Amino acid sequence: MRLLLVLLAALQLSAQPKQAKRDYNAPFPPHKVIGNVYYVGTEQLATFLITTPQGHILINSDFEATVPAIRASVEKLGFKFTDIKIILGSHAHGDHMEGDALAKELSGARVMAMEQDVPWLRKMTPGNKPHPIDKVLKDGEQVSLLDLGTGVRQTVRTGGDAVWWAFCTVTTVGYGDYTPITVQGRVVAVLLMISGVVLVGLVVASFSSWARCLARWSRVAPYSCM
Repeated sequence: MRLLLVLLAALQLSAQPKQAKRDYNAPFPPHKVIGNVYYVGTEQLATFLITTPQGHILINSDFEATVPAIRASVEKLGFKFTDIKIILGSHAHGDHMEGDALAKELSGARVMAMEQDVPWLRKMTPGNKPHPIDKVLKDGEQVSLLDLGTGVRQTVRTGGDAVWWAFCTVTTVGYGDYTPITVQGRVVAVLLMISGVVLVGLVVASFSSWARCLARWSRVAPYSCM
């Protein structure tokens, strides 16, 4: 009797439909979330792309096997995966940061991680690849994009900054705390400096000519230089 009950229970379990295996890499339409923030993850794993003119920030590389799907989503939105400059992760779980090494290899980005996550990330080595950590972040530390060629931090952030920087550049003062980092910004800076030199030269030459004329003819014809 007991054997019969066991067999009936086994038959009942085998008759139940099997639960579908979760596909972490199932594609999900990439889309804009808000502003310059885009969703580039899969159906099961969230990944976000923050875009800027200086480069992009990727949050969560997910599993290593998910990285190709993330790259496809980034490119589907019209962005280049190689324009990603920083890779961040929400926390040190495989489904969030296991793909850091491959994402770094494909993009050339820097991987940054919180100091509390570092010990766990060191153990996360898919394919026996060491987990890359280019910078360890402390709680409250700000993450910003740098010009990787010169290491100059972006400082012109507001309209007021731009106006003050333009005045400084026109007068060729060149304050080091206000510097352009994009090609377009540097071209504008060069044009402003050239125009500033020309403008100052014209003003000085005009005053000098007027002063000489005034000194020479003031006694003979006081108004001939006016």
